[in-house]
Amino acid sequence: MHQLSVLVVFCVFMTGCSNHIRAIQHYQQIAQHYNIPSLDIIQPIKISNNQYIKTPLQLATSWNGYRLYADLNQWTATAVNYTKAELAKRSAHVDQNATNHGEAKKIEKQIKIAITHAYYEYGQWLGIRCYLSLRAETSDGYIAVYQVNNHSSSGEQKASDGAIIEAVVMMLNDEKIIGYLLV
Repeated sequence: MHQLSVLVVFCVFMTGCSNHIRAIQHYQQIAQHYNIPSLDIIQPIKISNNQYIKTPLQLATSWNGYRLYADLNQWTATAVNYTKAELAKRSAHVDQNATNHGEAKKIEKQIKIAITHAYYEYGQWLGIRCYLSLRAETSDGYIAVYQVNNHSSSGEQKASDGAIIEAVVMMLNDEKIIGYLLV
């Protein structure tokens, strides 16, 4: 009996566990230390999720077999929400049903966003680092990929949320994105 319990514990230890990491579900205000420029955006704009893969992808495996999974479509939805909120704070009319100062108008400006790649890396001591790539494509054909990484000693959730925020901030500081939004 003792050998059976040792075998069960050994099997559980070797196969590990898994965890599905979700991006934050609600908008949290991006901290002031992230410098996002003031913008006076007049034209309505659509920000859309361009990540169509909805199956959880394995992002890391720890030394004991603990596996981390994430849905990059859901992470992209969080990036879209952050982008919309930050642009709305700058008086932009952001939505798929946006109007131009009350008048229904076809939206000609669009930014398609997709988190295309992500993975975790465990540190030697405390903490974990999340690496990700956010791809942005404007309706005038400009494409940029923002690669970021964020370390957290508070766990996987904080590492991924911070990386998403940093990618959005990097996108909103891109001179070509700013120029596109202002024209």
